[in-house]
Amino acid sequence: MSIKYKYIKNELSFNFYLSEFVVWCGTEIYREIQNTSMMAMKS
Repeated sequence: MSIKYKYIKNELSFNFYLSEFVVWCGTEIYREIQNTSMMAMKS
């Protein structure tokens, strides 16, 4: 019982960190795209 619970807990925290990472990456990429399009607009 406890081992299974521990495994599920690890699984959940892993998924949480993974989604945090994906969100962070998405934000960074979005910023880059915005900066690039701003530069393109100016030129």
